[in-house]
Amino acid sequence: MNSIACLILEDTISDQLDIELILQHYPMIDATYVNTPKSFLAAIKENDYQLYFMDIHVSSDITGVDLLASVRNTGAWVILNSSYLSDEYYEEYKKIDCRKYCISKPLNQFSVRTILDELVAQTTKNNSLGNSTEFIMVKQGDYLHKINIDSILYFESSGHLVYIKTKDAKYATYGSLKHYESLIQGKTFEKINRNVIINLLFVQKINIKEDFIEIDNSCFSLSRIQKKEFIEKFDRLILK
Repeated sequence: MNSIACLILEDTISDQLDIELILQHYPMIDATYVNTPKSFLAAIKENDYQLYFMDIHVSSDITGVDLLASVRNTGAWVILNSSYLSDEYYEEYKKIDCRKYCISKPLNQFSVRTILDELVAQTTKNNSLGNSTEFIMVKQGDYLHKINIDSILYFESSGHLVYIKTKDAKYATYGSLKHYESLIQGKTFEKINRNVIINLLFVQKINIKEDFIEIDNSCFSLSRIQKKEFIEKFDRLILK
C-alpha cells in the first residue's frame, strides 16, 4: 500500500519515543518529527500529511490547537495529546475541520493503535478502489446523476444543500461540502472559503485586491486565510 505521511509535533524527547514505539508497528506510516511551531508550519507548507500527532502545549505562546487552523487537508486524521486537558480549548478544538481525537498523556498504546488500525484499514480500502474517483453520483429528485468530476466547475454549500455546477447543468442535493471534498482529493480543486470549492481549471479571473474569484461568470469571495495557499497552488497549476 502507499505510505501514509505523518507529521509529529512534540517538544519532549520521552514523548517522541513513546510515539516511535507505537509507530514501529506501522511501517507504512512515514513519520516526520518537529518540535516547534515554526518547524511545523514550514513542514505543512512543503508537504501534505494524512496524519498528525499534535502536542497541545508546545513550548510557545501558540497551542497545537491553534496550529491546526493552518492544516488545509480536511481529510487528515489528527491525534491531539496533552498531560492535562482543559475545557478552555474546546471551542477552538470543535472548529477543526479534520477527523480528530484527543488523548491524555502518557499515551495509551491501545487507544492510539485502535485509531491507527482504522486509518490503515481505510487507506487500504481507498487504494483498492483506485487513487482517485473519476465520477460522483448525485441524487436530485427521483434521479441519480452520474457526473464526471473533471466537468465540475464548483461546489457551493448553502444550509443543508450542496450545489454542483458543471459546464452544462446545475444540481442541488442534500449533503455536506466536506463529503464532496473527500471525493475530489488529488484533483484540481481548491477550497476558497468555508462554503465554496472551485475547479482551478475553470477560473476566469482573480481579483487580488478585493479577494474574489470569477468562474462561469459567477463571483466567489476568497478567504484571506486561504488566499496565499490558493495563489501558490494556482500558479503551480498554470506553470505545469
